[in-house]
Amino acid sequence: RAPAEPPQVEKRPWGFQVVGPAVERLVERTSFDSEQGLQRFQMALDRLGVSSALEEAGAEAGDSVRVGQVEFEYQP
Repeated sequence: RAPAEPPQVEKRPWGFQVVGPAVERLVERTSFDSEQGLQRFQMALDRLGVSSALEEAGAEAGDSVRVGQVEFEYQP
């Protein structure tokens, strides 16, 4: 399997947009209705390098982050 393409973080007026095939697939597969689904999502964001990329882009706690159609508050 080819290595996953790292996610790209784009600063926007409203917060940060995260784009990339792996992270967009993650959003499609995640059940946001359960605590377990949210925990898995957070761990996967860390594993995919999204948390590090957001930090490097200057994201701070409470900033809005969008991945696909999902928006959440950044909590480092």
